[in-house]
Amino acid sequence: MLAGLGWTPASRPKLPRSALAGRAPLLELGSSLLVRRSSHGGLLRFATGERYLDPSRPFVEAALAERLAHAGVPTAPVVAARAQRLDPCGWRLELVVRRIADARDLGSIMESARATRRRLPPVLLGATGALVRRLHDLGFEHADLQPNNLLVQGALERASLFVLDLDGSRFHESMEEGLRARNLARLARFVARREARDGISLSRSDWLRVLRGYEPRLGERRRMLHLVRSRSRRSWWLHRLGWILEGLRGERRR
Repeated sequence: MLAGLGWTPASRPKLPRSALAGRAPLLELGSSLLVRRSSHGGLLRFATGERYLDPSRPFVEAALAERLAHAGVPTAPVVAARAQRLDPCGWRLELVVRRIADARDLGSIMESARATRRRLPPVLLGATGALVRRLHDLGFEHADLQPNNLLVQGALERASLFVLDLDGSRFHESMEEGLRARNLARLARFVARREARDGISLSRSDWLRVLRGYEPRLGERRRMLHLVRSRSRRSWWLHRLGWILEGLRGERRR
């Protein structure tokens, strides 16, 4: 099937870019498949771009996706992975996944809600927190936890959520409180960055609904909120430097 679409271990077809969002470029492969080409984030992006030293990463990601699916966590089904050698060194890494029908990423939904001044359904916000909690309870740390990597399928009031882009993620034997807070702080920083650029997309009550989905117990939820805020402030300057560099290059990431 893939060979018939021009995608083989050695080929380099010119594929149309998808309008779908994500950290890495998404390319269309036929009508039902997407190719995600790995791209570094943050400051590394300016030194290495799409060039990686470790060719195993897409294959590790495929194994992570299979393990999550086996645990009952919805994610995009992986069809194939490949690593192509680049001169003079490094690898271009790609993953082929099946397109999930009738779905939009949470980032675009938040953007649309902000533009139309509509509130996101509380059930969707709670389901978002519950999905992140499910990942953490499995010991799974998402390396790029952000709204663009959470896919929402169906009507917002009764949507199913999928987790995407597992590159660089990992399983721990367990996730202690500080590690959970650090991962949630990544999500908070991403939203805060976009709000600083475009305007508020999640109100304080929205955030509390996300955290209520993550932690139903009031005392534990307040403690986690404190830890997340502390983690966000601690590393804000480093992330801001990367955002400034992206701006100087004229890049506008969703």
